[in-house]
Amino acid sequence: MVAFPLIPTISIIEQALFHISHYIDYTTMFPPSVDSSQIQNMIDDKVFPTLSGLAPAFSYAIMLSLLRYILHFLLFKPLALRSMKIKEIKFVSNPNIDRSLPSKATAYSRDAILEYCKLSGMEDTDVNDYLWNRKRHISTQKKVVKYVEAFWRAIFYITFSVMGYYV
Repeated sequence: MVAFPLIPTISIIEQALFHISHYIDYTTMFPPSVDSSQIQNMIDDKVFPTLSGLAPAFSYAIMLSLLRYILHFLLFKPLALRSMKIKEIKFVSNPNIDRSLPSKATAYSRDAILEYCKLSGMEDTDVNDYLWNRKRHISTQKKVVKYVEAFWRAIFYITFSVMGYYV
């Protein structure tokens, strides 16, 4: 009786894949105009991509991410605020109020605000102003994000349309 280990080693997996590969015909994945000798020549010439060939893709990803971040704050966000005639308020988060009165869709009851004011020692007008500014800030940010998303979507669609037309 032969005992098999519970966790197969790499060599066992490699051997199994080697034996299975004899029964699979990979040439069915190639286009009809490509024969196996061309593939073997590409393997011998080491034409297939390697990990170092992905370096330009990583650099482009980083560069385009930085470009998007810069364009968002320097161009698209001011354009969104100006075109929608929205005034951005200076909002400073208060963690104590945020923890006690978390953001929600419905308005807070007057009793909940007064109870928080008694516990914290703040004026109810200050808490009401904070809650109003927080709600307005969240609403403004949502509008700006939607505008910027639509702007990027338009840029992508125009780019794909132009490239599809000329290429």
